[in-house]
Amino acid sequence: FKLVGVTYIPETSTYQYNLGLVQQAVTFIDTDKDPKLAIANTDALNAQGRALGFKNGDVILKINGETLPPIGPEFGSFLDRQIKSLGEGKTLSYTVSRKNDKGEPEQIELSAPAQKVERKQRHIISFDPNATPEQLAVRNAWLKP
Repeated sequence: FKLVGVTYIPETSTYQYNLGLVQQAVTFIDTDKDPKLAIANTDALNAQGRALGFKNGDVILKINGETLPPIGPEFGSFLDRQIKSLGEGKTLSYTVSRKNDKGEPEQIELSAPAQKVERKQRHIISFDPNATPEQLAVRNAWLKP
């Protein structure tokens, strides 16, 4: 990589605000007619998810007062918008459907201060902004058809 002015970092960590949900902790379940996001493994939650107090089986209805859209094209942009709304001194809140002691679903409000959590990134490859003219020449020859 050095020959062509490309940097490689095997692993790095950043700290970012997030919604407390990680892929290993959630699942999709069928409720009524639409699939819904639910907590499946609280052991896999990150620090933000643990601070919120999720329990296995919680069905997520709202984030920060906004109803989750159906699983589909707008779902990802909804989550991105929620993440971007987080910051220092902000509170993250969820409305979940949780079964009570009688096994009946009831809506529960969960909230916690927004916090940054570690996010590991692996195998980062980028062009070196300080590449030498020689490296740029080899890179250009390598990348051009």
